[in-house]
Amino acid sequence: MEIDGTLQMNGIIQKQLEDNQLDRLAAQRQIYSGAKKNLIAELLLTLPFPLCAVLLKVFGLSIEVFATFYSIIVLFLGILFFSPFQNSLKEKAAKIQELFDCDVLEMEWNELKVGQKPDVEEITEAAEKIKKSSLSYDRLKNWYCEAVGKIPLPLARIICQRINCHWDASQRKFYANSMLMLFLSLALMSIFIGLSLNLTIEVFLMTVIVPLIPASEFMIRQFKEHLQAADKLKTLKDYIQRLWNDAVSEKLDEQSLTTESRHLQDEIYDCRCRNPLIFDWLYDKLKMANERQTVSATEIFVKEAIEKVGLTSGKISS
Repeated sequence: MEIDGTLQMNGIIQKQLEDNQLDRLAAQRQIYSGAKKNLIAELLLTLPFPLCAVLLKVFGLSIEVFATFYSIIVLFLGILFFSPFQNSLKEKAAKIQELFDCDVLEMEWNELKVGQKPDVEEITEAAEKIKKSSLSYDRLKNWYCEAVGKIPLPLARIICQRINCHWDASQRKFYANSMLMLFLSLALMSIFIGLSLNLTIEVFLMTVIVPLIPASEFMIRQFKEHLQAADKLKTLKDYIQRLWNDAVSEKLDEQSLTTESRHLQDEIYDCRCRNPLIFDWLYDKLKMANERQTVSATEIFVKEAIEKVGLTSGKISS
């Protein structure tokens, strides 16, 4: 890629700090938070019930009819309400984050892929809930590392898109396996206790097996979605690495890089819409380590761009 004076500066760092951009980040975080609360409600209704049902049977309570009725209701709630509602919120948040990326990274809005842009009123309403907490709002600043401001926009854009794929595949696999182990532990405990009560087959089915059905559907769905997300993330990272190698070796011109980045952004949007939610407590636990890794990786990529493309620190303004 030919580098000239018009490409040696980009406005990513400045643009991401504009009030309307921070509002967009705040809005998408608030909406994702609503989806996660809905997920927690589904989990609380679903996962503990098998063990609770069998424990109630230990105390001699006749709960067969209630357990069956409850399981059916929760199963249908998950299929007809919880999942569609969470998917709707994820899509809404993904659209707002797409608007942020398109403006900050200077990409065209792909209406065919994403649809109409989110309403300003919708963004403002959601952002206000985050803005009440100055600490949470301040954390939205510097979404992209400052180092990306030191290189031309087509290269900086690729690094930023790589940052958006920051959630490591191994961490999603760890999360999926942990959730599966939690479910299996509860299921085995319920079955063991049920068997120790010497229940009839009919009562055992209604008291132990039927309550496990909604939990099984929930956990299998979570497990599969996280593994699929991990696989998709690996595919995106491989693609980004190949695109980056072509970029710094100057095999692609500016227009080609812009086109490739737009295609990549479409895939990132899909991931945001489809990827399963991560609970805030786990995200916060890993946040500091992830940020250190992101900053370190960004600096390495920026340094490589400066060295291979032929830029010098004297030519670059931060």
